[in-house]
Amino acid sequence: MKLTLFLFLVSMLAAFADARAQRINLSVKQAPLQKVLIELSKQSAYTFVYSDDLLEGKNTVTIDLVNKTLAESLDQLLKPLALTYQIKGESIAIKRQAVRKSNGADLGENPTQQQPIRGRVTNEKGEALVGASIYVLDDQGKRTMMQTKTDEEGYFEIKQVEAGTKLEVVFLGYTAQKLTVRADMGTIVLKPFSAEVEEVEVMVNTGYQQLPKERATGSFDFIDNKKLNEQVGTNILQRLDGIASGVLFDTKKPSQERRTNITVRGLSTIHGPLDPLIVLDGFPFEGNLENINPNDIENITILKDAAAASIWGARAGNGVIILTSKKGKFNQPLQVGFNSNIIVSEKPDLLGIPQISSADYVDFEKFIFEHGYFNSTLTNITQNGLTPVVEIMQKMAAGSLSQEEGDRQLSLLKNTDSREQFMRYMYQSPVTQQYSLNLRGGSDNLAWIISGNYDKGVSELSAKNDKLNFRFDNTYRPLKALKINVGVYYTQQTSQTGKPGFNSITTGGRTYPYMGFVDELGNPIPVATTLRHSYTDTAGMGKLLDWKYYPLEDYKHNANTVKRDEIVANVGVNYMLMKGLNLDVKYQYQIQRVDSENYMDIESFQTRDLINRFSQLNRNTGVVAYIVPLGGVLSGSDEKIHSYNSRAQLNYQTSWSERHQVNALMGAEIRQVRQNYGTRASFGHGKDPLFYGKVDQVNSYPDFVTGWATNIAPYVSPTFISKTNRFVSAFANFSYIYAGKYILSGSMRNDASNIFGVDYQNKWKPLLSVGGAWELSKEPFYNWNSFPYVKLRATYGHSGNVDPSKTSRIVGRITKSSYTPFTLFSIQPDLPPNPDLRWEKVTTVNLALEFVSKNDRVSGSLEWYNKRGHDLYGRVYYDYTAWGTSPTMLYNAATSDGRGFDLTLTSKNLTSDRFLWQTTLLASRNISKTLQYNSPTANKPMSGLSMSGSDIMPIPGYPMYAIAAYRWAGLDSQGNPQGYVNGQPTTDYNAINVERWGMTTGQEGNTLFIGSSIPTVFGNFNSTFQYRDLSLSVNFTYKLGYYFRKPTLNYYDLQQGGANNTQYNNADYSLRWQKPGDELITQIPSFVYPINSSRDYFYHGAEIHVMRGDHIRLQYVHLNYALPLVKSSNNRMRHVDIYANLSNLGVVWKANPAGLDPENIGNPSVPIQYAFGLRANF
Repeated sequence: MKLTLFLFLVSMLAAFADARAQRINLSVKQAPLQKVLIELSKQSAYTFVYSDDLLEGKNTVTIDLVNKTLAESLDQLLKPLALTYQIKGESIAIKRQAVRKSNGADLGENPTQQQPIRGRVTNEKGEALVGASIYVLDDQGKRTMMQTKTDEEGYFEIKQVEAGTKLEVVFLGYTAQKLTVRADMGTIVLKPFSAEVEEVEVMVNTGYQQLPKERATGSFDFIDNKKLNEQVGTNILQRLDGIASGVLFDTKKPSQERRTNITVRGLSTIHGPLDPLIVLDGFPFEGNLENINPNDIENITILKDAAAASIWGARAGNGVIILTSKKGKFNQPLQVGFNSNIIVSEKPDLLGIPQISSADYVDFEKFIFEHGYFNSTLTNITQNGLTPVVEIMQKMAAGSLSQEEGDRQLSLLKNTDSREQFMRYMYQSPVTQQYSLNLRGGSDNLAWIISGNYDKGVSELSAKNDKLNFRFDNTYRPLKALKINVGVYYTQQTSQTGKPGFNSITTGGRTYPYMGFVDELGNPIPVATTLRHSYTDTAGMGKLLDWKYYPLEDYKHNANTVKRDEIVANVGVNYMLMKGLNLDVKYQYQIQRVDSENYMDIESFQTRDLINRFSQLNRNTGVVAYIVPLGGVLSGSDEKIHSYNSRAQLNYQTSWSERHQVNALMGAEIRQVRQNYGTRASFGHGKDPLFYGKVDQVNSYPDFVTGWATNIAPYVSPTFISKTNRFVSAFANFSYIYAGKYILSGSMRNDASNIFGVDYQNKWKPLLSVGGAWELSKEPFYNWNSFPYVKLRATYGHSGNVDPSKTSRIVGRITKSSYTPFTLFSIQPDLPPNPDLRWEKVTTVNLALEFVSKNDRVSGSLEWYNKRGHDLYGRVYYDYTAWGTSPTMLYNAATSDGRGFDLTLTSKNLTSDRFLWQTTLLASRNISKTLQYNSPTANKPMSGLSMSGSDIMPIPGYPMYAIAAYRWAGLDSQGNPQGYVNGQPTTDYNAINVERWGMTTGQEGNTLFIGSSIPTVFGNFNSTFQYRDLSLSVNFTYKLGYYFRKPTLNYYDLQQGGANNTQYNNADYSLRWQKPGDELITQIPSFVYPINSSRDYFYHGAEIHVMRGDHIRLQYVHLNYALPLVKSSNNRMRHVDIYANLSNLGVVWKANPAGLDPENIGNPSVPIQYAFGLRANF
């Protein structure tokens, strides 16, 4: 099917190319000239460009063309009409023939005063550049208040322009032009960037409107398509990593409140959502972000302060990320874009994970076995799985295994490394393939785009992922004042699990470093994950199903498949009510369906284990009664998310007296999000042929292993969840510009939701913002020629934050009993209700300076901001005896403060016609603290600060992500770690904790606040080198001003959980204190048995394990070569790029002496990723 589609598209394109070479055959009498041009366009595949006034007085023509070339046809048609033509790319411009005076000058070239200036702006292909800005310049070459934009066909008109005045024509992605005015400017052709990068106008998108960045008072960051394409991958937001100002990616802080791991200008909430709002083409995106095809995105705008983001109201407190999709344009010839790449990574190097050696761990298990640690497990009726060492030791103790054979088997285990086993049998190099194709074009009244994308990936564990995107967007203009837009975005994604990963297989809840998957002959061997092999070998008299787990085989019979379908459909109508005023009405419907299916056939261990546990064996007859029917187990879940958005908006723009300009909008919107979720299960299931069995959900049966009465209902009972959230909003935004240098802006939004109480002040949340800008360089007194452009901005405003899961109403679960033959319902509230709960609010102040040096050699901006969070969600103790069982209730209980700066600096270090070297530095600083939190322990900060720094701990006066540590007094003469109590070294670990928990604010004691556990200074340094058609971009990122806790040895964890835990570095076992005097050469405590968990907890939390996380990383290198193409009317290939990308290139500098990667603690190093691709446009 895919090959057929591809061949069909190629055939279409070939036919399109052949059309350009066809001869013209046309015979008409008294036909309108416009109709003749349309017919010529159809036969030649060229687009004709002309102004309406050219056709005045030339109503009809008579012409007979037989097998003529296009040039012959145009000469025969246009010369009698005093018209001429010029072919540029795919367009033919029709112009008047020059009428010359006696001195040889063109009549149309003489400027006259105070006359309208008309023209058209196109690219080199003759395509209209819609929305290009035309500025009237003053005597000093600076922009004045007089300006306009091109219409849908690229035309513009400016009235009352004096002779000799210069115009500047600007469009994003193209080199600007400065021209002297003429009555007829003709067609102005802008060229794309070359190595000599000129000034362009950046259009920022708020989701409600687009405006030039120079007209904005708020804080925006704009990422164009070229910058987005410097990184590869299937996730569009990951392409922002390291290239966006004020945006921090942090994957080390997992939380149910975040799904993107992105923060914009720090934190402004404690228990609310931490993610920025994601907006796709004007509406909040409620689906899975993986559904968005990066090749469909034209650019991204990040709204960072209140003036920029407050238009989004109560969801904008964490910033807003606006994704803008590619669009078709009116009067655009057919264009085809293609992009394909392959992404390959190295196999993960598990040997880089610190792990206790197999020899040491075998000896450790032998020691604790001999000291009776496993006695209770060996005699426990549950028959929990035991590691091979324990089984060998038990057999040797029972006399069923000789000392010699036991030692031989233990020796084999000492020489087995589970990391090597996983790398050999489980891991591989992951591969991702991406294919993208889009077609777009337009006519006088139609603009359209169709795109498709196919991603195919196989992970390092052989998990499969296929994704198909299809997008259609069409804008129809039946009337000059009316535009109708219809769009559909469809995604289908299927993923399937693969092999088990490192540390995912345990024995009785324990990991061990000598786990093997094959025997000496290479045959798969079992691992005792839940039950002892010595038990399962004989438990069922050979009548039960095989009760062993084989890692190399089981994943083939236990597959979890997730199918995700999503449709985003929208329709919009824009009607020009009068000049400068238009009505915009939009509606969007989004549905995402997720079907998760886990099928464990009868060969899977979990199915066999479940059937065996409920089997009833008659030991006299050998007959087995199966309570769980033979067959597979099919379980799954269905989730549907429906989102409805409606918006009506009035947009107004006007200017007068050449010095005043007003832009305003106002409107209202309603939004509803409904989520339905359900689970299901089927037993005795077969797929081919299809069959299933029934199970008894009422009666209990003895567990085969323990004999305890067990009910199967927990495995069967379905779950249903339904949530509906509704929002209503009214909004307005305005800006006033005076003399092109003073800007005043303001916005207002009022949000309401069904999740809050009936009190109006709680249900509704008005949010306001104001801003101002002053282009200082336009003042008469400004004469600093080194920096011809300087602008100051200031904003103040409010935005909000809301978590639909936190409500003032009772949210509970209704359950039906499965243990009784009659219906019995019960309801259990999840949270106690708080009718006073209200929206969180964030107040932001932003001050900014923008500057550009002479010849654009250096440009940039510096912004300082302060974010103050009010009414933040927090847990507060209350009298729970009056209602409920929880001792805490959710209140608006906290205040936060975040402040910092964003610096952007771009320099053109070397420029010439052939070579460009440009660098960009992004530097951001942010510290987010808790100011107030109504908690009984608020005045005892050390009791609440995290030792790991992985969670938000709202302690007044401290960073939200903070890390604390015990003061370290070294090892004593017996190898015991020492802390302090009352300033004296001690090994009384209970007393150490008592002092810590009692420390009040400002009190010195045995616990220290170290610092922030997230970077407080971060950014990137990007260098771009371009020589002719070859460009190279190198991007370094840096994160400074923070700390992390390195993994340490933990004997208690080593005993309880086994060898591998990312929080602990049990490889330090070999460096432990072992004899007196070792305290002088090591800080690893001695091994003392029985193990004291308080001793380990203190050692883990000691200050010696906290290190600076500062580092610099080489994030990616991107190489692009634009193939030189011969430009001719017969060559349809317009642009072909071959590119290569290297990413995850590693840390080039780090502050910690241990040489650890602070962003990848306890895990294998992230493999280098290689990508190669082809991008073409024709």
